[in-house]
Amino acid sequence: MISGARSPASSLSGKRVVAASGIADPDAFVAQTKATGAAVQVATWKDHHAYRDEDVAWLAKAARRADHLVITQKDAVKLRDRWPATVPEPLVALLDLEWEEGGEAIAAALQRLHDDPAERGRLAAEGRRRAMEEYTDAAVAAKTLRFWREAIAATP
Repeated sequence: MISGARSPASSLSGKRVVAASGIADPDAFVAQTKATGAAVQVATWKDHHAYRDEDVAWLAKAARRADHLVITQKDAVKLRDRWPATVPEPLVALLDLEWEEGGEAIAAALQRLHDDPAERGRLAAEGRRRAMEEYTDAAVAAKTLRFWREAIAATP
């Protein structure tokens, strides 16, 4: 979280772990943590949780009592600047992405964008132009009016 130190998931096997998260659907995170062979205690908060001081204190206590505290990347961002220096640093579960199809083409396209600042600038300018064209108040009002006129006309 702070140091950037990495540990393989297999290092959790047989350990006492608290899996803590404030995400919309923590089931996959919890299942993946349990799949490491760890004895897992689960602590969840609602999505977009704003961690209070007492939440950080609870997590710090859990980190001291367990072998490891594992949190999501999303939660690490929220906790990074608030984590007590005297408490063992949580492990951050890293997400990985696997495309069902076309993954190599997508990765190559993203790499080209990364490597070509001129193309990134061109695409950004085009995106701004389209957004300003399609989402002005007048454009949105016209689309809304057209929608309702069609809906009323279709009503028997």
